[in-house]
Amino acid sequence: MSPRVKWMIAGLLGFAAAGWGITIPIITTSNTGLKNPTSNTVGGITGGTLISARSVDPEWSFYTYTGSLTNVTSATANKAYVTWSGRPPISNGTWASNSTLSQWISPKRNPCKADKSNCDLPATPVTSYLVATTFTIPAMTNPPNWPQWWLVMSGTVWADDNIGGLALYSGTSPSGTPIYYQTLSPSIAGPLTSATFSLQTWVNPNQNYTLAFLLNNTANTWAGFRLQWTSKYVTPEPGAWATMLTAGVGLAFFSWRRRRKKTPPAES
Repeated sequence: MSPRVKWMIAGLLGFAAAGWGITIPIITTSNTGLKNPTSNTVGGITGGTLISARSVDPEWSFYTYTGSLTNVTSATANKAYVTWSGRPPISNGTWASNSTLSQWISPKRNPCKADKSNCDLPATPVTSYLVATTFTIPAMTNPPNWPQWWLVMSGTVWADDNIGGLALYSGTSPSGTPIYYQTLSPSIAGPLTSATFSLQTWVNPNQNYTLAFLLNNTANTWAGFRLQWTSKYVTPEPGAWATMLTAGVGLAFFSWRRRRKKTPPAES
């Protein structure tokens, strides 16, 4: 193999490896009930300060809406309150315990007193909410200076009553038709049973997006939601780098074989 072909293959390998290694965490969103993450190196939240009970979680909102998850015609944001962590949010039911990484949030503020009397969450007449958080995609740099990032998000959710799906919208609220929609089983996430989710899609640099979960709820009962991230970052799409690498190496090898066949055998 000629030195020229070797340098070409080495360059392609280096270029692809450089692109493959680029991952930028999304740091503007947090697990429910958490703030000031202490580490976000892999796109998830590995530590932070828990928001105190009955306080507002500024990263999340419970939206009342008209339309459907795939076509939101209007949406109104309601505050998200961290539930009381020293006891179950309701006296006649049980939710999975809060952890040091995420806490339950609700559209109703827990009225619990210092002596933990009158602690049950107030009921809500709403039959479904869009529980949503908004984040900003990092600006593109050079390299790679591509027109879009590949967004990767995954995590674990709990809900009362259950999660009916998730959607990703362009902008700072759930509105219109989502750019990404994922159908989930109506009962995969419950008060005691967790469920995982994962989404991957193209997004534009330096733009806002809103991730919303459809929280199904029984009218005139309490409502709750909890999320804990496992990954949350943008990267050049790995499949594109793999395709480019394979094609480039293939062309280099083909060029080498072609040159080798054309070279006349040495005279004896």
